[in-house]
Amino acid sequence: MTEGSRLILYLLFGIVGFVILLVLLSLGPLGWFLAAFLIIAAIAYSGRGDDDARPDRTNCAACGAPNPPDSETCKHCGSAI
Repeated sequence: MTEGSRLILYLLFGIVGFVILLVLLSLGPLGWFLAAFLIIAAIAYSGRGDDDARPDRTNCAACGAPNPPDSETCKHCGSAI
C-alpha cells in the first residue's frame, strides 16, 4: 500500500469515525459512554504495532544507550557491550 492510498484510507475512516462520534454524543449519557469506550479501544488498538517494525538494538549496560547489535563498544560512552 502506497503512502498516498494509506493517507486517503485514514482520511475516509477519520471522516466516518467523526460522524459516528457526533451521533453517539448526541444520544446523551449512553452515547457518551459508548463514544469514550470506542475512543479508548481505538487508542489501545493503534498502540499494538508490529514487533518486527523496530530495528534490532542492544542497550549498553553502563549508560543504557541503544547500539547496533553487532557493536562491541557503546557509541555513547565507549564502554564494552
